[in-house]
Formats: sequence, structure tokens, C-alpha cells
Amino acid sequence: MKVYEELTAPVLDYYQLHRNVAEVMATGTPDAVFGNLLKQ
Repeated sequence: MKVYEELTAPVLDYYQLHRNVAEVMATGTPDAVFGNLLKQ
């Protein structure tokens, strides 16, 4: 978790600030997940 907090979280924060992040439910078949992503 330390590596995530130091290296990944700041990148996610940057993209959230610039509204370049989509949160998608990742349950279901790959096709269903992809379909949900396309709806965003």
C-alpha cells in the first residue's frame, strides 16, 4: 500500500482533477464491462 500511496495515488489525483478518469463497475463479463465503459 505504501508504494500505491506514493506512486499511484498522485497520478490518479492528477487525472481526477483534469476529469480524465472514468469509474466503471468491473463485475460481469468482459463485454458487459466494456459496454459500461463505452456508456460513460
